Amino acid sequence: MHHRAGPSGGARGIDHVGKPIYFGIRPEDIHDANYVPRGVSEDARVDVEIDVTEPLGSEVYAYVHKGGKEFIGRFDPRTNARTGDTLPIVLDMDKMHIFDRDTEQALR
Repeated sequence: MHHRAGPSGGARGIDHVGKPIYFGIRPEDIHDANYVPRGVSEDARVDVEIDVTEPLGSEVYAYVHKGGKEFIGRFDPRTNARTGDTLPIVLDMDKMHIFDRDTEQALR
């Protein structure tokens, strides 16, 4: 994903305000909005389309997309997500990563 760093980029990100970055988030930090773990803020809620679900017993991997960008979420096994559904997800932004697009150096 390509985003531009905002004013809250933190000490290492402050010199990247207005510059292109890469945004990263791990599957375990993308949740079905119906089953958000305790302590995770629901401020970053996004409606996505489900491309594929992969039930693995103790978890379900969901391959989703929004605005031409693809994500993989690791959902609670109780999810009702099915291929073709539109589903709200929650991104745990406390666990997200930001990288300089030119050097790929971690900024956060």
